[in-house]
Amino acid sequence: MVDSIQVNNIGVQPYPVSYPWGPFQQPIDTVTDIDFQFPIFDNVLRLIAVKAFIIRDVWTAVAGVAEAGGDHKHLVAKLITTTFFYPPVTVNPSTHVGTATLTQAKYRYATDDDPQSGATFDMNVLVGSGAQGDWYTNGASGTHTHTTKFDKVKKDNVKPEDCTLKVNGVVVSSNLFPNSGGSDIEEIDITNEVLNKTGGFRAWHDVNIACGTNRGDISVVFFIDVEVATVRT
Repeated sequence: MVDSIQVNNIGVQPYPVSYPWGPFQQPIDTVTDIDFQFPIFDNVLRLIAVKAFIIRDVWTAVAGVAEAGGDHKHLVAKLITTTFFYPPVTVNPSTHVGTATLTQAKYRYATDDDPQSGATFDMNVLVGSGAQGDWYTNGASGTHTHTTKFDKVKKDNVKPEDCTLKVNGVVVSSNLFPNSGGSDIEEIDITNEVLNKTGGFRAWHDVNIACGTNRGDISVVFFIDVEVATVRT
């Protein structure tokens, strides 16, 4: 019969774990950077590798007519051309004697209320020499609004280029997506920047992406390889 067992040098047995973090997706242009964070948790005994997969895409939006409010006028008829001047005309309201110069002007207006139809009609009118120009409504109510209508998905025609990736303030790459015709996915190893973070790698890590040319959406997914323990370190 065994009366007792003595066990010495007990240690935590680590085991490997691979896990993703993300995706993060944000719009970017040459003025607005992307800033976000990702963590390495306290139960990590050893950090093996961290890779960032960065994906670019065009902006996508649902298009429609934006709501407008407040005082504003509407274009009634657009002046297309003016042709010739008529000779002086007798116009005095009492004696019917006097002169006036008239212009033949061509105006174009819509024949229906569908903004997509493009149906128009051209009308020739005689106007005084000081009345040439587009026609607008005479006034505005101050409370005039329009109903917003969203009916189409629109995609931009450019993507982010010449992007710079920083991790914990360190530039990892300054040549992401160097041209519009290249790959839309970049794989970047950021292990060293995570390991060398001031204060230790078991922390939240800061990521910054800046765009040098154009605009679009950026998505980022991190794949993290570590060895973990079941206790806090």
